Amino acid sequence: MFYGILILMYFYDNKKHARPHIHAEYGDHNASIAIYDGEVLIGSLPPAKMKLFQAWIEFHKKDLMADWKLAVASEPVFKIDPLKIRGERWIKSSALFRRITSLSKL
Repeated sequence: MFYGILILMYFYDNKKHARPHIHAEYGDHNASIAIYDGEVLIGSLPPAKMKLFQAWIEFHKKDLMADWKLAVASEPVFKIDPLKIRGERWIKSSALFRRITSLSKL
């Protein structure tokens, strides 16, 4: 969980959406998001929370894909760090610098 967004990945979850994806919950909002490209498969989140969630997916794409392969095989997954804004030096290495710094005040 980060910024109030609960992130979920379910075992054997490749039936309804064949694409690798993860689930997010924020208040009364729920969404399933494709790992590869951040596309919303179903549901919605408030726009600012969606941008943070998609930025997190971009940062952790390789880890998420590794966890996806484990989860669909009903294997234990590894914990992935939440999105953290730790100062400009850390975040400037990302192409998402402008988007994240503008959202960090939410």
